[in-house]
Amino acid sequence: AFDENIEVGVMIEIPSAVMTADALAARADFLSLGTNDLIQYTLAVDRLNEKIAHMYDPTHPALLRLIELTIESGKRHNIWTGVCGEMAGDPVMVPLLIGLGVDELSVAPPMVPQIKHLIRQIKANLYIAPNIALMVRVGIIPTLNRNMATSANTVRAKAAKSTVSQTGTWRVIPNVRTSLTCAKTT
Repeated sequence: AFDENIEVGVMIEIPSAVMTADALAARADFLSLGTNDLIQYTLAVDRLNEKIAHMYDPTHPALLRLIELTIESGKRHNIWTGVCGEMAGDPVMVPLLIGLGVDELSVAPPMVPQIKHLIRQIKANLYIAPNIALMVRVGIIPTLNRNMATSANTVRAKAAKSTVSQTGTWRVIPNVRTSLTCAKTT
């Protein structure tokens, strides 16, 4: 049977989709940022090409602005915006994405406990997320990225001891979910 209430969304994976996100959001139930392709097509860098993979940068100011524009379009149209791809499951990037206002993170099942733990930490320190978004806007993200790498190692160690379920959709902060819809392990 066909579910007439199923949400229909739009994958945002190329810069031109970001530039038309307002029009797309007006006709969709959600937006989903595919960060792997968005980074590749924004920076013209193939992450699998050994000669240029070092230029693949998820914290590039142009990419962060595209992510922010997409999230703003979703909010203007009262729809949620999710992120899938490697950024969504990267403990260093999660606080940044939450600070930018993302509503959903799709991660691979093995990463769920670690990301849940990180989101819990962010919830316990809610002042972090708005400050990260501010840092992105004023251009000090390279310093932030270096500092966050150390804290990601701490989170990784704590998450290894966690006994959190690895199934379903999980909400811990209003408008932030971690789901397993994007990546599948075999």
